[in-house]
Amino acid sequence: MNQRQRRLILSVLCVVLAVFCTVAVMFRFERRYDYPLTPNETELVGGWRQFTPDGNTELSAMTFHADRQFSTDTGQFKGFWWIEDGQLNLRTWQDDASPLPLADSFREVTTDTIQFDLQVSDDRNSILIALPRAQPDALLRRKE
Repeated sequence: MNQRQRRLILSVLCVVLAVFCTVAVMFRFERRYDYPLTPNETELVGGWRQFTPDGNTELSAMTFHADRQFSTDTGQFKGFWWIEDGQLNLRTWQDDASPLPLADSFREVTTDTIQFDLQVSDDRNSILIALPRAQPDALLRRKE
């Protein structure tokens, strides 16, 4: 094998290694949503009505699905959810359809993750949610 062939092989190996490392890093930092629900998460699955913290005024409704997706009744917000360290995490995006093919595959690049502290009632049918170290933002009551 001459020196030119060795350089070509070395160049190809470097490119393959760079692609492999890039993919490995992407998978390392990607949030996975296909792992099993915890018992606390299972209790959240279903429809919930959102009220002001005092419980007097209904604001909207949202649904948490077992596949970790959620959506609001208006369809304005959709995304993924999980509970970690006692906090409800919502990774959201606004549901604006894109004219570009495969654009939905890249939605998470421009999303926000919001964390809420949870106070679950004894009967498990209502939950106060609040931004960390803040007053409650809303009361969620299970839809009947």
